Amino acid sequence: LAMQKMQRRDMTPYGWEADYDRWIKGKLDTRDVQALVQYETSHPLGKIAAPTPDHYVPVLYSLGMMDKADELHYFYELGAGLPAFSERSFWLG
Repeated sequence: LAMQKMQRRDMTPYGWEADYDRWIKGKLDTRDVQALVQYETSHPLGKIAAPTPDHYVPVLYSLGMMDKADELHYFYELGAGLPAFSERSFWLG
């Protein structure tokens, strides 16, 4: 929240946030679990994009349930709600 400009009228995602979101999607798509587990060090923006684990750890729980036959389905991607937040959501099936 510290990086969020609450009075900002332009809700276009910040460039760094969009970059990290694309990286996460790419790692999910290729099932690069190692990089996703080491999210703070696998990407230069890891500590900025996910400064606390509380909103990121559920991704790891979901990966633990994933079977090789499961497909990833994204039902909400980079949103326009707040520019410093990715709201990427997915289900497995």
